[in-house]
Amino acid sequence: MSMQDRVLLMPAIANRHAFLWNKKVIQSTDFEVVFAISGSLPRNTQQDGSLAFWMGTEDCTKNFNEKALVEKVLRDRNMDWRVGLKELGYSENGCKPDFKGIAVIFLPFDQDRKLRQTVAAVFSDGTRPIPTPLEDVLKDSRAKVVTSDWLPDKNTASTQVKVRVHADGSIVVSKRQAGMAHLAGAVWSWAPDGQEVKGTFVLQPDNTLSWKGHPNSGRWNVLPGGKLNITLFEANFVLRLEGNRAVQELPDFPVRAIAYLGGQEVEDEPWQRLAIFLPKTLAVPVPNMFYGFTGYSGTKFGMEVNLNYLGTFNHDPHVVGEDGFSIAQSQQWKEALADEARFIDRVSQREAIERLTKLLGDHVAEEGALEEAIRSDLVTLDGRLEHLSADVGTYLAATEAWSPEDGQLHAEAIKNHLGKVKTLLTTGKEVNEAALQQARDAASRLKDTQNKRMASADAKQKVQSVVDQSQTVKDYAAAGSSQSQLLFVLIVVCVSVLGAMFFNRMRYYEKKHFI
Repeated sequence: MSMQDRVLLMPAIANRHAFLWNKKVIQSTDFEVVFAISGSLPRNTQQDGSLAFWMGTEDCTKNFNEKALVEKVLRDRNMDWRVGLKELGYSENGCKPDFKGIAVIFLPFDQDRKLRQTVAAVFSDGTRPIPTPLEDVLKDSRAKVVTSDWLPDKNTASTQVKVRVHADGSIVVSKRQAGMAHLAGAVWSWAPDGQEVKGTFVLQPDNTLSWKGHPNSGRWNVLPGGKLNITLFEANFVLRLEGNRAVQELPDFPVRAIAYLGGQEVEDEPWQRLAIFLPKTLAVPVPNMFYGFTGYSGTKFGMEVNLNYLGTFNHDPHVVGEDGFSIAQSQQWKEALADEARFIDRVSQREAIERLTKLLGDHVAEEGALEEAIRSDLVTLDGRLEHLSADVGTYLAATEAWSPEDGQLHAEAIKNHLGKVKTLLTTGKEVNEAALQQARDAASRLKDTQNKRMASADAKQKVQSVVDQSQTVKDYAAAGSSQSQLLFVLIVVCVSVLGAMFFNRMRYYEKKHFI
């Protein structure tokens, strides 16, 4: 179950199973997986829960049908999840019998069933299945077993586990505690950019923080899962403890601040090696890998396990290390980047730009399809949550009506429930009718106001003024047209008179010249 600050793998409730797998393949020959877990064990002596980390070559989620599993569990008389897993071809551990890879198993007891926390690491090549149940792994000749605390007593502490895979096929499993006992009174160096230290602060026992010797510069407190919450420079930071340093988790900035216990020169808290598998344990080159978690809280008393951190780090400089990264996996992109040096003239640069534009367009189209798929999945999950809410309401009503004392179903409780439903529907009807009436009243008031505005003397006067102005413009236009016509007639008469005078004059000069 995904929480705000962690993933709840198993609650402190009996007979609960955990199944969490990463669907992204690790395409690297040199990498490490680091995760942090926290929680609590039952206070009684009966502890039979387990937690397992798996890293193998097969994607266990590819053929995992959750719907079919739930249907098989519901058909079982005891509603045992392990029965459904077995019918689907999975072991009680939550993996396939032919699992190929490494399993790190965390148990609250040792080989003699004494309450001593134990960690076992076993590698399987697929020829021999990993024993079921998981406690039988402690007797397996392939297992490397270490008695070590992996679930701290206090819920504020956490255990960090690292599974390191090298290019030569070797595997190293390590762990270390992120304890809180050393925090009070400790001096920390603060590097806002993760590199350059700007000052030091001290976590005082009264939960105040002093910066560079100035008391009451802030406050601090411990959060579940091995995290530290500090207020510095009037800003709040959530830091994840990693040995002798604390890395900023929140706010989610591109550059993470780091606090070093004592200073950068202080040696980091060492990792305890739990198991070492020799080179060529994995095939060389190392194949693509998947990883995930499974667990069982216990038969009668459950243990709580939280996943507080999970990270995969690639140490192979020749690969991206992740499947589905379309730009990195595209052969066209690789060719375009390899040909970058030859684009030296304008023609070749234009070709390069056109080529990159096409590749970027294809990439955007692929990411758009992925985004649409994510949206569709969210809609599906929303529908499933609605159905789950309805089922929970039905079961809750049935639980209230059933009396465990006499083993009978009380009709009075059902009657009260129906009365509540009727009250809810009646109340909703009244509320909706009131809202509709308010809308009607508002529309009526708006209509009356508009009519009053149109019927007022000022409105009539304004309309009449507009009409008068229109008539005035029309009269001016008509008068202008008459004047233009009169002027045209005068011009024609003048031109005619001048023409006649000119003609007479010419005849006079002609006669005189002739005589």
